[in-house]
Amino acid sequence: MINRERLAYLVKSAVERTASQDELQELIDMLKNDTGEIAVETETLLKENKITERKELSAASIDTMATAVLRLDGGGEKPELKVINLWKKVAAAASIMVMLGAGCYFLIFSNPKQNIIAETIITEPQDILAPQNIRAKITLSDSTTITIDSVSTGMLATQGNVNIIKTSKGGIAYQSTVDSRQSKIAYNTVYNSRGSNILSLTLNDGTRLWLNSESSVKFPVVFIGNERKVIVTGEVYFEVLKSSKKFLVDANGTITEVLGTHFNINAYRDKALVKITLLEGRVKVTSSNNQSAIIRPLQQVEVENSSTIRVIGRINPEEVMAWKNGSFQYKDADIEFIMKDIMRWYDIEVAYEGVKPAGHYAGVISRNTNLSEVLKMLELSGVKTKIKDRKIIVMQ
Repeated sequence: MINRERLAYLVKSAVERTASQDELQELIDMLKNDTGEIAVETETLLKENKITERKELSAASIDTMATAVLRLDGGGEKPELKVINLWKKVAAAASIMVMLGAGCYFLIFSNPKQNIIAETIITEPQDILAPQNIRAKITLSDSTTITIDSVSTGMLATQGNVNIIKTSKGGIAYQSTVDSRQSKIAYNTVYNSRGSNILSLTLNDGTRLWLNSESSVKFPVVFIGNERKVIVTGEVYFEVLKSSKKFLVDANGTITEVLGTHFNINAYRDKALVKITLLEGRVKVTSSNNQSAIIRPLQQVEVENSSTIRVIGRINPEEVMAWKNGSFQYKDADIEFIMKDIMRWYDIEVAYEGVKPAGHYAGVISRNTNLSEVLKMLELSGVKTKIKDRKIIVMQ
């Protein structure tokens, strides 16, 4: 027999993204074992206004609800795709897709414009695998380039008194010899291309960086003088080693100044905004026209067109750092934003036929997922796509 109060609490918590991992697992277990009774009961609860605090709940407003995501634990069996229509008798409903198996996720995308339950049979498109290796390149001070995935683990090159090492996990480390002092600054550039896995980089001072796909960093092999300055494009996460020398990051003309802290910079050139998100410590951000702001942990600065600064209050660090932690994670994102992430990660192009879908979407999916599975998620939310060669065509 269903505990109506418990069911109402679990669904309400999931909808409002306040559910704990244990609560989400409890709800998933109920859904997995449902023979139809829970779906009917959920519909009744919705009609009785038990799950939402809105004073008036109509069928047309139900489709605005989105839910949180829980990683499922599974065995080594091949994932089985299962679609559950949670509110299948309600005119407008969210679609739930559960992929069972290790490394997969329970996911919901919600589209406020979608008024029907997704029951369409999805054909298998030409598939594209998630990145399988690190396709980064190092450009040395003499313009020599080293392609990371074509060289073995160990020492790659020497720049002055600094050795460049490829680590056992595929990362890059700059390590000083006995005397790393240099009188002349020598710059290296590391570029992590489209379709590449995340690259970890350790600078000569011990500062650690993680580069997302289609991202780069230019830096001195050895920091000389009273400051440490690097130049980035794309998305890079920093864990800056504390030092008396201030650490400066130039992202499209926006300068972030720190002494020692953890922060993320998103500065892709195809976006008008540079976003600096602080996870630990304190940073000062200065735009190209000398506007500045100091932010504290879990705050974010948005710099528009390298000039106008806006400070965002408490942010969700899991959403910001999802890329580094192995997932795509969105809350109220439009289709163009999502497609740009997909384009960079899978090294593909994106085109649109007709008017771009106007909805906003929320959800989480592993970045290790094949492209076809990602597109299935979007199709369940009303976004129709097809793949031709290495191009996604988003259709009206």
